[in-house]
Amino acid sequence: MIPKKDTWSDYLQEIGDALPRQMGTSQILLEGIVQVVTDTSIIIIKRNQKRFWTRSLAREDAESTLSIRMFNTMPAKENIE
Repeated sequence: MIPKKDTWSDYLQEIGDALPRQMGTSQILLEGIVQVVTDTSIIIIKRNQKRFWTRSLAREDAESTLSIRMFNTMPAKENIE
């Protein structure tokens, strides 16, 4: 869970510090996609490149955020013995 922040710039600074990260001494960069799903909001942050914003990826983003929301609202399983 994301701790409460004061402003959007706090969130963006934290995200900027985390992405991208170099892997060891190689030139491989770990690219990330940030998805935040709350009771009232859905936030998706990706690089501003056309390949990340296609129709097919929009469908995948919708499915992914719906799955996250469904998982987060599932009732807790009770231990049945």
